Amino acid sequence: MKYAESYGARGIKVDRAGDFLPSLQQAFAPKENEGPVVIECPIDYSENAQTWGEMLDKLVCPVI
Repeated sequence: MKYAESYGARGIKVDRAGDFLPSLQQAFAPKENEGPVVIECPIDYSENAQTWGEMLDKLVCPVI
């Protein structure tokens, strides 16, 4: 968020999943924005690694 602001963009920080949609609506509100908006959204990649790891382990790509 602060990085975006240092370049003159507006930064919005999302702390909970429920805050994402209101932040996105705020970012696209035409009267509030006169430039770029960056939404900082922390992501827990540990869930993705487990899910995708299990799914990818089951995929087989035949060599042609």
